[in-house]
Amino acid sequence: MHIYRYDTVTKLIATLALCIHWFNPFVWVMYMLFNRDLELACDESVIRQFGETSKSAYSLMLISMEEAKSGLLPFCNSFSKNAIEERITAVMKIKKASLFAICIAAILIVGVTAAFATSAVDSSREKYTIRDIEFSDEEFDKLLALQFDGYEDMSVSEFQSKVWELTDTKEYRNLLERFSQNTTLYYR
Repeated sequence: MHIYRYDTVTKLIATLALCIHWFNPFVWVMYMLFNRDLELACDESVIRQFGETSKSAYSLMLISMEEAKSGLLPFCNSFSKNAIEERITAVMKIKKASLFAICIAAILIVGVTAAFATSAVDSSREKYTIRDIEFSDEEFDKLLALQFDGYEDMSVSEFQSKVWELTDTKEYRNLLERFSQNTTLYYR
């Protein structure tokens, strides 16, 4: 199953990440959990492929592999009880997914995706509403006109001439003066 899923390649990528970030304890934790999840995923794939009746035979095979591995070194026990116990427990708990569970999962995925993929309508008036200052719609539109598109591609002189073109009236300068004198803009 490891060969079929190309786990050696993914383990090499995880090892490379570990080599680059050897100083980061979170990467070490990620590496250990990645290896654990890889083994559990392969165990589940084997059980799904061979059927529910192969659980006990597969668990016994895991135990015999650990016994054979510990037989090479007679004075130490490499039978890591926690990892093998976790794998055997996970193998024994594998259940066939029901159609109801699959439908509920699909509905949840679609619902959550739809909820996070959509956003509320953003009105520029609501976004730029300033409290304690009353502007008419016309004045507000004049203020928003300073947010023109394409300023990134303009030279400084083009930008300056565009701004002067928009603000070159006494009425506009008074509006900007009123706008800049309100302290609530600066203490939000």
